[in-house]
Amino acid sequence: SNPQNPRYGQYLTQDQLTDIIKAPAEALVTVVDWLKSEGVTNFQVSANLDAVNVILPAPKAEKLFDTTFFEFKHSTANQTILRTGKPYTLPTFVANVVDLVADIIRFPAIPSVKIVEEEGVGAWPSDCGSHCKSGWTTPGVLTQRYKLGAAPSTVTSGSTFATAEFQGQLYTEKILNDFASDCNLPNGVKVDHQIGPDSGSFVCNLGACTESLLDIEYIKAVGGAIPLTNVYSSTYSLLDWANTVLNLGDKDMPLVHSVSYGNDEKQQTGAEYMYQVNTAFAKFGARGASILFASGDQGVYGRTGPGQKVFNPDFPGGSPYHTSVGGTDFLTDQIGDEKTWQDGGGGFSNTFGIPSYQAEAVAGYKSSGVELPPADLWNNTGRGYPDVSALAGVKAPYCVRNGPIYAGVGGTSAACPVVAGIFAKLNDVRMSAGKPPLGFLNPFIYQNAAGFNDVTTGKNNANGPYGFEATKGWDAATGMGTPDFEKLAKLVV
Repeated sequence: SNPQNPRYGQYLTQDQLTDIIKAPAEALVTVVDWLKSEGVTNFQVSANLDAVNVILPAPKAEKLFDTTFFEFKHSTANQTILRTGKPYTLPTFVANVVDLVADIIRFPAIPSVKIVEEEGVGAWPSDCGSHCKSGWTTPGVLTQRYKLGAAPSTVTSGSTFATAEFQGQLYTEKILNDFASDCNLPNGVKVDHQIGPDSGSFVCNLGACTESLLDIEYIKAVGGAIPLTNVYSSTYSLLDWANTVLNLGDKDMPLVHSVSYGNDEKQQTGAEYMYQVNTAFAKFGARGASILFASGDQGVYGRTGPGQKVFNPDFPGGSPYHTSVGGTDFLTDQIGDEKTWQDGGGGFSNTFGIPSYQAEAVAGYKSSGVELPPADLWNNTGRGYPDVSALAGVKAPYCVRNGPIYAGVGGTSAACPVVAGIFAKLNDVRMSAGKPPLGFLNPFIYQNAAGFNDVTTGKNNANGPYGFEATKGWDAATGMGTPDFEKLAKLVV
């Protein structure tokens, strides 16, 4: 993944990766035999032979793990979930070969986006006709600001990208078609391949599918004819999503993945779970795939909020094996320079150290003379995020076909699919030149600052007293800045 390494772009096949990562054969046999002895038949061993996905009724799970399950209902959203009410246990001979049992304790966050009713403060007309209010961000605004040029109408064989959706975030084909027609997108907006139970026939009433429609509409607005896969699960689990994708064969696994979901590190069940997710993310990079996650919409305080008196870094924002996408606003009422969106997630991990690819950039930020928050609020030795940013603020919200009407939507959930679409286009540029895809993006990003619009003003304090200020170069508010496609297209070849 390092452009300076002579092996850059020499990725592994699924089988080659399995040879490296697979669990010892005797460990796998121990787990499988134990499940069979307990009458469990509905399970699947992962393609990398290092995980087992099990589906079973709650009473059977209670016996298997010597615990009690309860149905929990979210206090505001119409969502229910089964989780344990006390710790689980495993027989000693099984526990000796198992790292963790995932997704029976942790409560995932319910996704939310910022809806804006009023016009934006921008002084530009809508390129989606009267459907979008003036000053809102549209495909045309993104094209102008990030110098995208025309969305590709033909693509190189193998050029692909994907969105990930969870917890009832479905889509309606007619809504996607209306958005493409109203915003004059010649390549249309459609899901080419669907993984999981979402056929595009669900009727998305107002607000029911905002996240998924936002993701699909804008990644396709940027990526044009690049084939889109949508991966859907009714529950939010990073490990389950990762294994679902990693189980795909080499010809079927999309090359760029946009995920607009997350939690705080503090909200995970423990470091072991996060390290397992890290391993899964590293597998993506080893196979030449890129994964991008939104950095969060609560500034430095995270979803846990400012009540803890310390900053709450995002997960997987702080994971060193993915690309974290932060948020910006326009600096003025014109399409041009940007500033930090005050609610954009950013900061330093409490769990993961500074990776080598960003060590110089992080050190430069801390020694730049910028006023840093009090030292007892954040971890000075943690991985810094975000890595890059794009428009996300409510000053110029994204115009989204949201059920029967259009709505203004803000958040790094909007920035993430845009940046993912740009890197998918860059993959297509490389692949059309006979080069491999970019894979894990961060080493390339930190070595090519010239390909990004540096954001040097604002801070992500989310209306609180403290935050990280933007400055020249990388910062913990906007990362390396926002993409300039024209410059990046020259750098990738």
